[in-house]
Amino acid sequence: MKPLSTILRLNAASCILFGLLFASAPEWTSALIGNAAPLVLRIVGLGLILNGAHLLFASSRSKPLCPELLYFVLGDFAWVVATVVLLVLGVGVTTTAGIVAAILIAMLVGSLGFMQFRHARRLCLSAQ
Repeated sequence: MKPLSTILRLNAASCILFGLLFASAPEWTSALIGNAAPLVLRIVGLGLILNGAHLLFASSRSKPLCPELLYFVLGDFAWVVATVVLLVLGVGVTTTAGIVAAILIAMLVGSLGFMQFRHARRLCLSAQ
């Protein structure tokens, strides 16, 4: 569980850090990335903070819960897909800095999700 708990904690840290940024400075974040609605950023930020707290809680378990791991993997996948959709449609993220940041963050989230998936698949299949 050690490598998986480390990945979950890294994911939690990224969620909480970006959540705090979005929730505490939505106007600044909106100006940096383009034209995202500050209220939407604040709501997403609060959701990220809650998700980060859940990730921390899950990382402390001695035995992971497979449905919980699937939930985190699907959440990371949804983040990547949502980022691609926003970029393709030119919605919310429109500045060069915002586009670069969004791509880098999506790559980080996608990598964490993929690593979680690999560990979860191995752990959950061996538990059957």
